[in-house]
Amino acid sequence: GPGLIFVFRPIDSLVTVSLRTSVHDVPPQDIITRDNVSVKVNAVVYYRVIDPRRAIVEVENYTYATSQLAQTTLRSVLGEVELDVLLSQREKLNIRLQSILDQHTSPWGIKVTMVEVSSTSLESFSMWSTVTMCSSLNTVRIGISRLITSATPEKIAPATK
Repeated sequence: GPGLIFVFRPIDSLVTVSLRTSVHDVPPQDIITRDNVSVKVNAVVYYRVIDPRRAIVEVENYTYATSQLAQTTLRSVLGEVELDVLLSQREKLNIRLQSILDQHTSPWGIKVTMVEVSSTSLESFSMWSTVTMCSSLNTVRIGISRLITSATPEKIAPATK
């Protein structure tokens, strides 16, 4: 706290912690959405230290820990939604990301104040995406053909009477 502080060198060490809001840029993350579209997503996380003692004692490096948690949470949350939701409901996703990050960082004395998904860019179609799309289309075609072949005229006639 403020005032005169005594530090006994063999036992104590002095660590300064900024209580101002910090901004962390989450590097571009490769994400595969629920509908198998590969996108690259950037985000910005705003957080501040609420309890400096817990920020130093509870976690080894709170800035690195918050950064890693933001990256993994971004990948997991955005991987659960479809591309249309990712593009159209960004505000809801920002609020969901912020609440998850804040819940996980509060034991460290960190308050995540805001998360913003800053940019979303589609990856060029890779061979893997093409194979995945073709295999899912092929599965649909097989299902339709099985449905058509199982519907014989004898089975259809009683249903129309």
